[in-house]
Amino acid sequence: MAVQLTLAAILKEPADSVLSFVDWHRGQGVTRFHLCFDDPSDPAADLFLGAPDVVVERGTSEFWSVCGIDANKAFPMRQNHFLTYAYRAAPAGWFAACDGDEFFHLDGRSLAEELDAQEPETVSVTFRTAEHVQTPHDPEQFHFRLPMPRWLRQSVYPTLSLVTRSRDGLAGHLVGKSCTRVGLGSRVRIRQHWAAVQGRTQVTSRVMGPADGAHLLHFVDRGFDNWRSKLEWRMSSRGYGSRMNVLLENALASETPEEVLWTLYAELHVFGPERLAMLDRAGKLVSVPAGRFGTVAGAIAA
Repeated sequence: MAVQLTLAAILKEPADSVLSFVDWHRGQGVTRFHLCFDDPSDPAADLFLGAPDVVVERGTSEFWSVCGIDANKAFPMRQNHFLTYAYRAAPAGWFAACDGDEFFHLDGRSLAEELDAQEPETVSVTFRTAEHVQTPHDPEQFHFRLPMPRWLRQSVYPTLSLVTRSRDGLAGHLVGKSCTRVGLGSRVRIRQHWAAVQGRTQVTSRVMGPADGAHLLHFVDRGFDNWRSKLEWRMSSRGYGSRMNVLLENALASETPEEVLWTLYAELHVFGPERLAMLDRAGKLVSVPAGRFGTVAGAIAA
């Protein structure tokens, strides 16, 4: 019997990206989706009316009350409450949680096959992050950087090596996302990156990454205009470390803020052939044909 695998996510993405997200993970063996649309009127929610493998929730005040939290609470808190609610509702098998810009990817097998092969004593598996970089010179491939040692970070980033130190050269999270066996008990809560007992002690998890041919592909960036529109929000919500915030604050206060911001953005997110080659030689590059991601490709163009 094939493994049962539920994937839960809170989504606020373009409709085409949502379809690509679901299609990709169907190919990874997900048998049931539990999707919450943070905007109750999000038209993307209507795409799955009648889909037998998709449970749709709309982020109304009433729904958040069912999840045990007020609709006005911060997004990370609401996310954790929804994921725990979805975990409780999942049938037997495995439960995966990720965001709409994240894709589980394994070499030569599906996510469901990997989870089905786990030893019975393994109750959680964490997949480490590989982070997308913009490569306008190579539209046929999507390229992803892996966490970098200091020597490589110093070569890759002319000015940002120090400010990216805390995340090993990545712009987003290092932790990755976890899949957890269903039915571990009422004390287990699902957090953004892992399962925990009463929200504090992380459930013991097997960690998989590049050596296992296993990645969480994170499309952390959707182009300069999108990055710029969210910049102040990210700076105020701990989206960056303190050193990066100071750099960005100085850029905003400069005489030519947009030019300075573009220079910083390009160094962090836009990689030409030379920097890709640096990553490749160091074994810190993952490349996947862009066509495999369907219509999500157009949504992340620089």
